[in-house]
Amino acid sequence: MSQSLAKLLNQPERLVTRAVTKLEKLNGSPSEDVRLLAETGQAVRRKLSDLGLDPDDTTGEELYQALLAKFTKDGLLLDKALGIDPSASADKRLSQAVKLVAALVQTDDIWVLKTNVAKKIMHEQIPKKLMKQLHYRSVDSLVKRENIAEIYLALPFFESASWLRAFGKSVSQLPSTNYEMRAPEVVIIQNKFLPATKIQYPISNSLIGAVAISPESARQNAPVLTLCLMFLDGLESLTHSQAAGTIANINPALSWWEQAKTLVANCAGEAVSLNYKDISIDHLKQSAFKERTANAAQTSLWGELSGRYQKQTEQLEESLASAENVAATTVRQSMPKNLAVEYAEAIANEF
Repeated sequence: MSQSLAKLLNQPERLVTRAVTKLEKLNGSPSEDVRLLAETGQAVRRKLSDLGLDPDDTTGEELYQALLAKFTKDGLLLDKALGIDPSASADKRLSQAVKLVAALVQTDDIWVLKTNVAKKIMHEQIPKKLMKQLHYRSVDSLVKRENIAEIYLALPFFESASWLRAFGKSVSQLPSTNYEMRAPEVVIIQNKFLPATKIQYPISNSLIGAVAISPESARQNAPVLTLCLMFLDGLESLTHSQAAGTIANINPALSWWEQAKTLVANCAGEAVSLNYKDISIDHLKQSAFKERTANAAQTSLWGELSGRYQKQTEQLEESLASAENVAATTVRQSMPKNLAVEYAEAIANEF
């Protein structure tokens, strides 16, 4: 089973075997990898049938092209439902994506700089190169007239590595009273805050708690669905956790993709992701089959497997906690003192 799992994860078999073995030992060998692979295989077969493909006779490239075609169709259907036609401006597409993400996909609050503190630091560590880019002579004018989130998002593109290190050091010395918990901000960043090179990935800054994507992505007639997924990816990177809610919250028709987010098909040795994030990236970049990505699906698949082992651990601990006999107490004392830590290390050491 490790060989099959290794192919789907695109990892050396020996590393997958060692990681799974450690997880098995921590949980009493429940064989969750066997169950997950069986369930995944059946789910993939159903999805191929949905796409009108033969589960027993489909090449990797055939599946890949079918997924791109479905994503194109679903993206257009969502745009139509939102009143977005092919000629809609980049700003309109981005604005609609921001509204959908903010209203339907809630994320955890994060620990960020207070707005007044974020502005004050600009006076202490003057971003001269950014000010030159934006044609400002004073920091006062900069922080008064511009969105502080956009300023922070732009800093890495214009300031030097030494400036950024010094800035980071100054921020790290601030007392905790300068921070607050608040929801991440989704920003439509202006082109003037971006370098001349095209950017097709989410931009985020954990200090100010903001995420944005380049208007360049929307200018390529990217569907609102793609922009939503890019914002979502940036938010999850910022919060280091999965957003509460799913893309099915955006539109029920997208539940097909939500159900496939952990699926990787093995088509005659060629791994093909069914994850909507992977497909959206390939769709935006118009990637050839050999250039396809499967990172999101592989991460989700491993997360699903590790989550099942974690659930087994929690159930075992609950069972032992409720037992009142001596034997149960003895078994419980023999368990690792911190299963969560060892569990995390088992994954971190291998991947």
